Amino acid sequence: MDVSIIIVNYNTRQLLANCLASIFKETRDVSYEVIVVDNASSDGSRDFICLLYPQVIWINSGENLGFGRANNLGVKNAKGEYLFFLNSDTILLNNAIKVFWEYVHMQNEIKYLLGRTVIHKDNLTITEKDVDYVIGADMFIKRDLFDQIQGFDDKIFMYYEETDLQLRIARLGLLRRIIPGPQIIHLE
Repeated sequence: MDVSIIIVNYNTRQLLANCLASIFKETRDVSYEVIVVDNASSDGSRDFICLLYPQVIWINSGENLGFGRANNLGVKNAKGEYLFFLNSDTILLNNAIKVFWEYVHMQNEIKYLLGRTVIHKDNLTITEKDVDYVIGADMFIKRDLFDQIQGFDDKIFMYYEETDLQLRIARLGLLRRIIPGPQIIHLE
């Protein structure tokens, strides 16, 4: 398995359905699985999503674990060599997962965390660039690096858990990089 796509859901049934539709429409030529970790949603997400997308691996957390702990739970069930953390309020506009995957395979085993190029309202784009941190809405990372840094800090419920994760990556002297190519809308 090349990539495990991990999405945390908390009462975002329709946003999640839109996100999944874009994944299954746009992603090809790379082996992947989709894991949804549900943080005790009460909006009927499970029945709705599992009916539309039975291939999704659905994990009920049993409680609202927050973002980091839920992602860690998803990773425990992941089979991919790479992990792609994706917010439920995102939409893929192209084969972004394949772009990430191909990029890391051209880099001769350099370890880093990848994010998408930000497209601004005035159509200016940021080119490939090393940055202090990648936005947590879509992060692509090698599984062994995620394991090496022991995943997200379970003590952080929500917000800044990806910043903490990337600080630990930086302390290892490894890169965080945004790249051109992946086109992903984050509805925020």
